[in-house]
Amino acid sequence: QSGSTEVDGIIIITSTSETQQYTRGEFLAIGSNNFSGYTMERPGPASYEADKKLPIPRGLYDTIEREGQFHGAFAFRIFNDKVSIKRGILGHVGNTPDNSEGCILFGMEMGSGNSIYQSKIAMTEFEVYFQNKDNVKYILPFTISREEAYKKNIDKILEEYKNISKKTLAK
Repeated sequence: QSGSTEVDGIIIITSTSETQQYTRGEFLAIGSNNFSGYTMERPGPASYEADKKLPIPRGLYDTIEREGQFHGAFAFRIFNDKVSIKRGILGHVGNTPDNSEGCILFGMEMGSGNSIYQSKIAMTEFEVYFQNKDNVKYILPFTISREEAYKKNIDKILEEYKNISKKTLAK
C-alpha cells in the first residue's frame, strides 16, 4: 500500500457514555498481545486547545512511551498534527475524571458511575504491550465499537484509516 505507514499496534477507543461528570469508554489494544478494558475522561466537548481539561477529538493519533513513571505506573503520550505533544495528553493511571486534566485513564474493570478500577494493572499491560513496538497508533473512531473490532479483521478496521497498514498486528 503506497503512502501508508506500517504499524505494529493499534489502540481503539470507543466512547460509550457521557454525563456532566465524565466520559466513559472501552478500549481494545490490538497487536502481538491483544487486551481490552475501560477508559475514563473528563466530560465536555472535544477540543484541540491546550489547558482546557477537555477530551481530545476523534481521529488518528501517534503514541510514544512517556519517560519515567506517572503516579507510580507506566504512561504513554498521545498526539498528532493538531494535538501537539506539548499539550501533554497521556494515557495513564487513575480511577475517576478528577484524576485527569484532559488525559485518558485506563482500567481493567468498570466501576459504578464515574469510576474505573485496576488502573495500575491496565498500565502494566500497556507497558508490556509497548515493548518491541516501533509504531503504535491510537484511534478514536467514528464508526467502530469494541465489539465490532473483535468481530472484524484488522484490515477492515484499517479501511477507515487508509494511511496506515498492519505490520505485525496479528501475530
